[in-house]
Amino acid sequence: MIQRAVDSVVHCDADYVHRHWGDLNKNEYKTVRAYFGRTDAGKKVLTALGQKDIYIDFIDGAPEGPLVYGMSKGRTGKIFTQNTKGGKYWEMLDIELDSMEATASTGLHESLHSLGVRASRKAEALVRLEEMRAAGAVIDRTAMKQVLSDMKYGYDHLPWLSGNTSDSFPGLTF
Repeated sequence: MIQRAVDSVVHCDADYVHRHWGDLNKNEYKTVRAYFGRTDAGKKVLTALGQKDIYIDFIDGAPEGPLVYGMSKGRTGKIFTQNTKGGKYWEMLDIELDSMEATASTGLHESLHSLGVRASRKAEALVRLEEMRAAGAVIDRTAMKQVLSDMKYGYDHLPWLSGNTSDSFPGLTF
């Protein structure tokens, strides 16, 4: 039993490891992994999680603020599932995510920040566009308008471009 748990973490297979991703049960864990696997960036997240390059914790407890869905610091992301239970709706795209999809979407978002895509408004926009891509949205001007509308408040402290890069996404500057 212990060897199977170790193998599932080391080999990044779909076997559930209790508490490895926080408070997710086995079905939620599988749903989140499948959601991440929808895009190339999400697949990089799964690889990084499997190699323990980044960590993600889905927390069923009290969030740190009323509108905080998730946060990341360094290589660790936290998702507050109490705040993702209401789902997510992108009005301009007419895309609605149910509770579990919103949780997975937020997990993808914070995991991308944990991979180093952070510290600028461009990085935030790219991460949000990747969330939309995973939800099946076409990435076009309407998607970009939705992102900019969603980012209208709360990001003024960040520069548009920081010059940062990420080893996970070579050639990308944000």
